[in-house]
Amino acid sequence: MKKRVIAFLLTLVMCVSLAVPAGAKIQEGTLDGDGLHVGDTTPVPTPPPYVPPVVPPTTYKVNTPADVEGGRITVSPTSAASGSTVTITVTPDEGYEIEDLTVTDANGKTVTTTDVGNGKYTFTMPGSSVTVGATFKKVDDTPEPPTPPVWENPFKDVKESDWFFDAVKYVNQNGLMVGDKNGRFNPRSNLTRAEFAQILYKKEGSPSVTWTAKFPDVKESDWFAKQIIWATNEGILAGYANGKAGPNDHITREQLVSLLWRYEGRPAPTMTTLNFPDANKVSSYAKEALLWAVEKDIISGRTNGELDPKGNASRGEAAQMLMKYYSMK
Repeated sequence: MKKRVIAFLLTLVMCVSLAVPAGAKIQEGTLDGDGLHVGDTTPVPTPPPYVPPVVPPTTYKVNTPADVEGGRITVSPTSAASGSTVTITVTPDEGYEIEDLTVTDANGKTVTTTDVGNGKYTFTMPGSSVTVGATFKKVDDTPEPPTPPVWENPFKDVKESDWFFDAVKYVNQNGLMVGDKNGRFNPRSNLTRAEFAQILYKKEGSPSVTWTAKFPDVKESDWFAKQIIWATNEGILAGYANGKAGPNDHITREQLVSLLWRYEGRPAPTMTTLNFPDANKVSSYAKEALLWAVEKDIISGRTNGELDPKGNASRGEAAQMLMKYYSMK
């Protein structure tokens, strides 16, 4: 029996030796009921987890104007993905301000912008390129004229039904003419040459005047001295042929218009003819001034249709001419 077992084992060893190539290594194994199983003791490495490749989102160009008069436009970022926020910075040049800011997509559709303050605006990037447009305008730094206070008629002799009511209101409200100490405007009284010089002088802010003796009927102590000398220095008032200024003379309609015309800078009229029946009574020095004043509707004929150039100008008429003159500016 022993001999048979030994012979079986020897036969088995020989069979295994013949099945394995020369030089091959026989790995360790286990023997179970099914036969000999060879097991590799080297550990098998675990493969790394699968990481998909990173694909960057599609970005679209933000186009800005290269040259805009009055300011600069910059954006951040200059390319952006759909749904991201883009900031526009508006930088006006000195003396300018933003007038209009637009953002449009590739199809011309308007993209909504939000003003976040300090010259910055934001918008949400659509799924296409966009174009930013802007216009600037000059800043109007001209101060608004002060609103005159509500006028309460202080004059006993001026009624709302009078033809000169609006004119009296205008000159009084604007500090051009006042009434007397008895609360009367005296609209039908005549105005003097010195009084009209005073009106223009006050309108100019009562500038300082260096006294110069120019006329024998104007003394430095006269209340109207500065006004007459100022008006003469400015080329507004001229003396008579006799060398006098005539400050206390009633001012005529053509004289008043002439002073206004010179005060305006002697503008050239486009009219050449005065269509009034008494146009031949106009003094040669006053013709151009009257043509200008009629053209600008500063003066018109009286109720009889005459211009009456040498007639005295009443305070009511002076107020009317002053209102029309200053209202045209």
